[in-house]
Amino acid sequence: LVGLIFTLGTALFPRQIMTVFTSEEVLITEGAKYLRMVSLSYLLTGFTQVYFGMMKVCDRARLSSLIGSLAVVLNIGLNALLIFGVGFFPAMGISGAALATVLARVFETVMVGIAVEKGICPPLRIGALLRSGNKALHADFWKYTLPILINQLGWGGGVTMYSVIMGHLGSDAVAANSIAGIVRTMIASLCWGIAAGAGIVIGGMLGRNELEEAKKAGGSFVRFSILIGAASGLVILALTPLVLHIIHLEPLAQVYLKYMLFMAAYYIIGNSLNSTVIGGIFPAGGDTKFGMICDVVTLWCVVVPMGMIGAFVLKLPVLAVAFILTLDEFVKLPVVYKHYMKYQWVRNLTTES
Repeated sequence: LVGLIFTLGTALFPRQIMTVFTSEEVLITEGAKYLRMVSLSYLLTGFTQVYFGMMKVCDRARLSSLIGSLAVVLNIGLNALLIFGVGFFPAMGISGAALATVLARVFETVMVGIAVEKGICPPLRIGALLRSGNKALHADFWKYTLPILINQLGWGGGVTMYSVIMGHLGSDAVAANSIAGIVRTMIASLCWGIAAGAGIVIGGMLGRNELEEAKKAGGSFVRFSILIGAASGLVILALTPLVLHIIHLEPLAQVYLKYMLFMAAYYIIGNSLNSTVIGGIFPAGGDTKFGMICDVVTLWCVVVPMGMIGAFVLKLPVLAVAFILTLDEFVKLPVVYKHYMKYQWVRNLTTES
């Protein structure tokens, strides 16, 4: 349903959506062209991501990783072919990038469908759950799921506001922020994978009533996430000269990109730790309300207002605004750690049928 809403929105109102993100006419025109063509991918992504989540908790994590990885490789290859027009493929520019994304999502959907058909992954029966006569199960579903849904919507909306703010600071800021965001996301995907793995492993331990073992595993994942975050930051620093050499931007945008990559290097440390704790460990024990409140308050009551005031009221330099928008992970870090040490997440959620 959420995917359908995004598909209809981007297909019917692409230009209106782009005006929210930037005031540059060229970017609005090209962005609208991209959104209209890529719109179908949002519906397909909504379908496949639910099944990927099911695969991970049904001991089919390798399959979801394989399908996702193949889709990424396919997307990259099709981007090269369709953007620049290699061989008999037409040079489609930004429309080619959108088409490549749609085709990669179609591939994911087909592979997931095959997995369900062959019984490798169970079919999704949300309707059966919601109509179930088991009132306790029904109540638990909404009790633990609704905060996660609100959390993801709030977090996603808040992060989107970062792009909205940067998008109104000029084309140089937009270009630099977009590339820095791509690099950061590519490196951070490892951290997010650890967070997902932490949720699966600790959730299994809690389900088997291995509470003390789960506490120890949680500590190990926390330490590991800090280590991976620091290593990821060093990777970004190491890649910075290469990125600046490969990417050709206007001189001012090049300067912005350099310092935004430096900011990404320390940002990813906090992101790695918070993703593991809020997105992995806490939900494993049903502690979902805290993450919802923490993320929504941090983004919508602190960082987004600060960013908007800095950009549009105080008229701060672009890099100062970019710095403000990297503070969210560190603003909530002390509160997250304090809540973690209360061990309210150490609970067995399973019930006897």
